[in-house]
Amino acid sequence: MDIPSVMKLLFLDEALDGYNFNGIQGRKMQKRPLKMYAIFIDCMLVLKRIELFKQSAQQGVDNFTFPIPDSDTIERLEAAVRMFPNIRKQYVEHLRRVKEQTKMVTKAFPVLFSDAALEMYNYNGTGRKERRAMKDYHVFHNCMLEAWSAYGVSDEHLQDSINIVIKRADGRKRAKLFNFRRRIFQNVGTIFSGYPEAFPDNFPDIQS
Repeated sequence: MDIPSVMKLLFLDEALDGYNFNGIQGRKMQKRPLKMYAIFIDCMLVLKRIELFKQSAQQGVDNFTFPIPDSDTIERLEAAVRMFPNIRKQYVEHLRRVKEQTKMVTKAFPVLFSDAALEMYNYNGTGRKERRAMKDYHVFHNCMLEAWSAYGVSDEHLQDSINIVIKRADGRKRAKLFNFRRRIFQNVGTIFSGYPEAFPDNFPDIQS
């Protein structure tokens, strides 16, 4: 379903009489700018991203669904791309479609790979944790340059973009872990707050 169709489902024509995208004055009254309202812009962008994800999954590569959910599937895709020319061709064409829709490499990656799938990888395979080098993978390097060089994506640009993608994915993982731990501590505190006798004021310190 496209965005105009969604708008018709959500808002009556009469409700939108006082609005247009830029807030330009109409013949009879000053219009309010839709671009300043989160319910019109932010939410519609989310719907657009969902639509793009669905298109990506439907128009992808034989036997693969995008975004790729885990590292095992990345390895399977890599093997297929190396072994079967038709799979490689499908994947390169899929990369072109995604790039045309998302414009930026950093925005293309979430359509192609989930955060969980990228946990075991970074561009050079270096860092505190042992990771696999994306520069050595056709699915991350060779095929992307083949698909995106016509859009001005160079080897250096791809490397910089992948570094940003991995940094953001790691940041989201840390944020999720922090929020998960905070909820646990909050729940534990709530549970024990109902049993003050479990922690008397004169409870002795444990000596080593």
